[in-house]
Amino acid sequence: MKRESRHFSDGRFNKKYRGDKLLVPQELILKAKEQIGDKAAYTIAEALHLQKFDEKNLKALCPFHTENTPSFVWNPKNYSYHCFGCGRNFGILDLYMQQGYMEQKT
Repeated sequence: MKRESRHFSDGRFNKKYRGDKLLVPQELILKAKEQIGDKAAYTIAEALHLQKFDEKNLKALCPFHTENTPSFVWNPKNYSYHCFGCGRNFGILDLYMQQGYMEQKT
């Protein structure tokens, strides 16, 4: 597929397009996650209606399987939740994809 560069009028950075899909450089994604920080944990907790959410320790019951003890824990290094029960990771981009704001690149 053909790639072309596109620039915003203010010239902040290039974005690459492949077909009709926007490809965002990994560095920009990491920078955005760093800027959002732990706010993403609260946004995800609210959107997924996490049960037994512990705001101090940022952990809750995993929404992806049945459990009695919270094992869905926020990992500030990866900016995502990790479930120690089922092994699932879930971050802010996963939430946006789930809600239909983004498509996963295939």
